[in-house]
Amino acid sequence: KQKWLAEGEPTTQVLAFKIKDLSNKRHLFKIDMNAQQFHLTGCCIACPGVANIVIVEGGPRAIKRYRKLMIRRIKWTEDQKDDDDDDDEDEEVTAPKLQDHCVLIWEGVVKTKNFKNWKVTHARSEQEARKTLADRGGEHYWEMLARFRDHRLDI
Repeated sequence: KQKWLAEGEPTTQVLAFKIKDLSNKRHLFKIDMNAQQFHLTGCCIACPGVANIVIVEGGPRAIKRYRKLMIRRIKWTEDQKDDDDDDDEDEEVTAPKLQDHCVLIWEGVVKTKNFKNWKVTHARSEQEARKTLADRGGEHYWEMLARFRDHRLDI
């Protein structure tokens, strides 16, 4: 437990992820359990039809591992089935698809933690999601999510 917690450090590292689809319970379980095992604080807000956001705060080692989990280790496309298996030759010609299932929208350092513990919340509307974050002093994360535009689209 001690190696994940950064009690002596004056600052806390934060990651904010935008997730396209959280309907797969496996993904939600992995997000939840790994945050608990790494002793991270923050929240995962699932708001179907609007947006899904995961915000985690913690020590440098735990944050580094959690980033790898979210970006590399979780197979975000494992739920989808390929309908066009017979057209394998055409796929080489088309441009590679943009992997936007899980995007890191912000990474930084804060002086004090906004969250006391880890929690997964399901919101019915954007207002409910905003209120959940506002209660913990993290409404600016939802603003970042709303303003986020993938830099890879600018190329």
